[in-house]
Parts: sequence; structure tokens; C-alpha cells
Amino acid sequence: MKNVSPMWVLLQSVAVSLITISASAQTPAVESRPCKDAPEFRGMDFWIGEWEVEPAQGKPAGKSKIELVLDGCIVLENWTGANGYAGKSFNLFHGDSFKWEQIWVDNQGQVTRYEGEAKDGNIYYRTESVGSDGKKALGRMTFFPKGPDQVRQFGEKSADGGSTWTVEYDLLYERKK
Repeated sequence: MKNVSPMWVLLQSVAVSLITISASAQTPAVESRPCKDAPEFRGMDFWIGEWEVEPAQGKPAGKSKIELVLDGCIVLENWTGANGYAGKSFNLFHGDSFKWEQIWVDNQGQVTRYEGEAKDGNIYYRTESVGSDGKKALGRMTFFPKGPDQVRQFGEKSADGGSTWTVEYDLLYERKK
């Protein structure tokens, strides 16, 4: 067995201690629940529940279950479309930017990131993407609570930098009874 100097053992002990202290300092205390009661995190609570969803034409579009998870920090959507399309959205108030964010992922391998704000009781999201043709596209999506049992989700897109907008979807969420 090779001789190890006492100084080497001491340096290793100090290094391990510093790593342990650093890791525990970066882990928030379990008792800390900043999202639970702070009003800025509660901007999408109107959407929590189980919903039947229809487009403006009135045909069933799908079902959505919206849950509050991770100690009230995330509003999680579980979408199942009538045509087999499915996805999830993770909605949160980002304390560093003071903006709402949504990350949408679907069963087609697509991911869309939105950023927005709560204003006048609604949530306004925007996104920017590049299409398969290489052109930049803008999107916006708004959630309008329409009483305790209805939410309207309205989506638009623009291919000309926001000069003109076309409706992409107009959905009405009806709370399941």
C-alpha cells in the first residue's frame, strides 16, 4: 500500500466538506413553498379542473385535466384530443423574469415555449419559432376565464412579423360536472 501524506488526507477532507456544504446550500428547504400563497403565482388557478373542450364550431375537440403540482408552482395541463393528438403544458410564473411561461410538449415530438403576462384576469402568451421552411413565425395565445365553469383559449399566428394575424384555434373549455 502506498504512503499517503497527512496533508493529502486533510485536503481531500476539506474538498469533500466544501462540496457537501455547497450542494446543501443550493437545495431549497422543504419547508419553503414560495408559490403556494403568493398572488403572482395564482394567475392561472381559474384553469384548474377537468374540462370538455370544443372549438367555435361546436364539435368535441378533446378533454383536458389541469392540475396544480409541485407545491403550487406549476399548472400542469394534460390534453387528450379527439383525434389522438395529446400533449402537456407546464405553466409557471417565473420569479426571476416576473413573466408567465408555458412549455408545451406533444406526442408528435414538438416543443413550444411561450412567455407572457397576467393582465386584467387573463393570461397573454407569445412565442417565436422557425418553420420547416426556415421562416420566422410568431404566435400568441390568450386564456380568458369566462366565469367559474368556462375558459376560452384563443390562438393566433403571424408569418409577417406581427403585421397581420390569423386565427389558429378558438377553444372553449367547459368544466366537467
